[in-house]
Amino acid sequence: MAIGVSGAEFVGRPREREAVRRLVDELASGTPGLVLVSGEAGIGKTRLVAQAVEYAAERGLQVLVGHCVQLGTEGLAYAPLVEALRQLVRSDAEGLDAVLGPARELVMRLTSRGPLDDGDELSGSQVLELVLGLVERLSAVRPLLIVIEDLHWGDRSTLELAAFLAQNLRGMPVGLLFSYRSDEVDRRHPLRQLLTSWDRARLGTRLELARLDRAELRALLAGILGTDPEEAVLDAVYERSEGNAFLAEELLSVVRSGDPEGLPPSLRELLLARLDGLEPATVDVLRLAAIAGRSVPERLLVAASGQPEAEVLAAIREAVEAHLLIVDEMGVGYRFRHALTRDAVYDDMLPGERVALHGRYARVLAARPELLDGSGLSGAASLAHHAFAARELPTALGASIAAGREASRQFAAHEARAHYERAVRIWSQLDAGQRPEEFDRAELLRLAAAAAFGAGDLDPALELAQQARAELGEEDHERRAELALSTGTVLLSLGRARDAVELLSGELAGLPERATARRADLEAALAATLLRVLDLEGSAASASRAVESARATGRIRAEADALITLGVSFGLQGDEAGIDRLREGIARATEAGDSFIMARGYTNLADLLESWGRSAEAIAAATPGIASAERSGVLRTIGAYLAANLAESRLRLGEWAEAEALLSDSLRRLPEGVFEASAQLLRGELALLRGDLATLPGILESLRRLPIDPDDEQFRMPIAQLEVELHRVARDFDAARREALDAVGMPEHHPALTRYLWPVIWAGLRAEAERVAVTGDEPDPVLVALAGSLATPTPPTLGYRDLALAELAGVADPEPWRAAVAAWRRVGWPWQLGYALLRLAEATAEAGELDAARAPLLEAHGIAASLGAEPLATGARRLAQRTRIVLADPDAVAAAEQADPLQRYGLTTREREVLMLVAAGRSNPEIARELFISGKTASTHVSNILAKLGLEGRVAAAGLVHRLGLAD
Repeated sequence: MAIGVSGAEFVGRPREREAVRRLVDELASGTPGLVLVSGEAGIGKTRLVAQAVEYAAERGLQVLVGHCVQLGTEGLAYAPLVEALRQLVRSDAEGLDAVLGPARELVMRLTSRGPLDDGDELSGSQVLELVLGLVERLSAVRPLLIVIEDLHWGDRSTLELAAFLAQNLRGMPVGLLFSYRSDEVDRRHPLRQLLTSWDRARLGTRLELARLDRAELRALLAGILGTDPEEAVLDAVYERSEGNAFLAEELLSVVRSGDPEGLPPSLRELLLARLDGLEPATVDVLRLAAIAGRSVPERLLVAASGQPEAEVLAAIREAVEAHLLIVDEMGVGYRFRHALTRDAVYDDMLPGERVALHGRYARVLAARPELLDGSGLSGAASLAHHAFAARELPTALGASIAAGREASRQFAAHEARAHYERAVRIWSQLDAGQRPEEFDRAELLRLAAAAAFGAGDLDPALELAQQARAELGEEDHERRAELALSTGTVLLSLGRARDAVELLSGELAGLPERATARRADLEAALAATLLRVLDLEGSAASASRAVESARATGRIRAEADALITLGVSFGLQGDEAGIDRLREGIARATEAGDSFIMARGYTNLADLLESWGRSAEAIAAATPGIASAERSGVLRTIGAYLAANLAESRLRLGEWAEAEALLSDSLRRLPEGVFEASAQLLRGELALLRGDLATLPGILESLRRLPIDPDDEQFRMPIAQLEVELHRVARDFDAARREALDAVGMPEHHPALTRYLWPVIWAGLRAEAERVAVTGDEPDPVLVALAGSLATPTPPTLGYRDLALAELAGVADPEPWRAAVAAWRRVGWPWQLGYALLRLAEATAEAGELDAARAPLLEAHGIAASLGAEPLATGARRLAQRTRIVLADPDAVAAAEQADPLQRYGLTTREREVLMLVAAGRSNPEIARELFISGKTASTHVSNILAKLGLEGRVAAAGLVHRLGLAD
């Protein structure tokens, strides 16, 4: 009777089986989830994962599976991602191009179906964003299960991807199933930190597989034998395996043909005992396969053996029939049935034997790299690994450089850096004649620095760049200039803008005066850097020179970048001509096809327009900018600024639901570092305006945790304004004054920053006015002086000045409030207008002019009701009670409701549009497409509408529209 090596039935693990089935079931209904399967080698992780994959397929889910691949002591870059993406592109699914979307180039490059030139560099964060977007689009078709096995072998890029996906599942029908060997993950292992962070955040379900008990082991052996095992066999196997499924299977193969008392004394000897009785040629093939790594293509194994193909294939067949090797996932090679067996075979070899076998692979791969075709393995990385292990350093040097380039093309910056740094180490061990002529040490260091920067390792990137600079002669202006450009970017990322200015200025001084492409690049970079230190005149001058050099040399990207910087410089100096320069820069960036520069241009254009109070135009500018940011994979960085700009403009125009949805979408993507700040600030302002004070302390705490430069006023001032308002509402006026003075009480203020100062000055004086009304003291002289002297270059700053001056006047004189009302009518921001109207009504009533107070009070109350600004509405109601002004005339209300039956519900214009589409039977995605908004925004609108109508669901809302006679 034939006896198998493993049972067909899955034994035991009822809790774990239920957990993975629950993941699949919940995923099928649209609920995301994460399950981590861990355990020692041989415990049954792969069997459990395979059951989950099979069940997911039965439930009709999409499933993408990837395995981490060990190459020496390192993982192969993005191995599971590449494997999964190959499954996707091979599927030729209908609508594949639409699903790939902005990630198309990334996918084609990673799966070797795209161009193999260096192309545009992408940072690690850009890759993560593009992959997340791809996952989101895939899951919109059908729920998606992503499986990554052997995460303990994952490279840094793969671990970052796993962490990013796990943190960003909210709202997507995506499930993650990861497995790893717990006995491989000690406290220094890179995966340990990730697991700890998941535990701390309570992300996912951890399934630590325990060993089988005696009853479960009996069932396992019975499944293999086809009958219950003899008690002596069961006793021997259970005692020695201690319930490890793989070891039990291996022990059974030894026990069933011999004396149970004669078992090998150690695990290694047990596994090596499986080789006893095999032909010597088969043992040689197994040793060669163990050297290869996780798997080895058949053609490579045959070539490296140096033996006739027929003999090698016969040896492979014997190893397969002995259940030692199995066909790998790609179907072109073989791997050990279990990693423990490979480890035992590898460890049984002497160091010299390993070196010799690595040498065989290195020589074969150097001569015939096509032997890896179809295997999913990197030819350059494999050659570098084997040549370095074989001490064949000249070959290892060239292969490491090639592997670094290949990893860079595949956006695996961590791995590229490792390859380049290994090349740098090898370089010093070789004579000049053994090194490639087209490279020098400076170039290797430059490449390593670029890779480190792409990986987000800023300090090592700067150190490597400085080492490269030290290798170059003073007369090597072209290469020094190129290095200065990249080093300047690193310095800016480290917050050392002035050092970057010094570096770029010094390199420019060494270049010829004539226009060159390199001069255009340096001038453009210097202009942008000078902008960071608020040297606006210097920035504008350098940007103008960059534009001239760029146009003379056809350097379109440098021209676009410089025009954008020039526009910002002009705008910050109060010159609206900056808007035209920005639009010109965006047009040139579009012509160049540079999505990142386009996103930068749209970000600054939207911000500048908003600073002038041109909010509708700012919305029109920011909207296509977000699309550019998505194409570039920078939604978590510069795209987060764009989303905040768009949200700010919608907030200013009273479109609070849209603003809230934009902020939620942006924060769901987990913006990097300081890029989160803008969204959190606007969340805080929205909470304040709505009267949701309970959430403000948590938002302020989130802001304190971010790496915000304490001198960066675009963040410092809005934070201070929130703090001042929180203290004012709590009637802690002394704290409010201290906070305001800490923010604005410096001797001098840069004219470009007045837009950030004025709201704080107004908030401070608002708190001061309330304090003075209680104590009778004088308002703070510093705030009073600033209100009378600070520049007001834009309509919104004029509006805030008028509010501040009106606060000083209090309710004694309506005229300052009338001026504030006029200013905010011109700007068109409803909340500020509503506040000024309320205070005008209060001052007018205080002067005894109750009839004159009625109109501004009614208008203020109407604005508050339409916005959902509860504190403003409360203020209007209280004033109405004090003055006995009726907020709504019954006859007027009846007439208005007859003309507009929805008026009573306080729906915004956009909410009315959404309600009509709901009544027409449209789904949220259909509403989103018709109104050019996101599905999340449509969902938020529907929820808000139902709340305002006091209805339970869409059917009831549609019924109301029909009863009111409003349906088409």
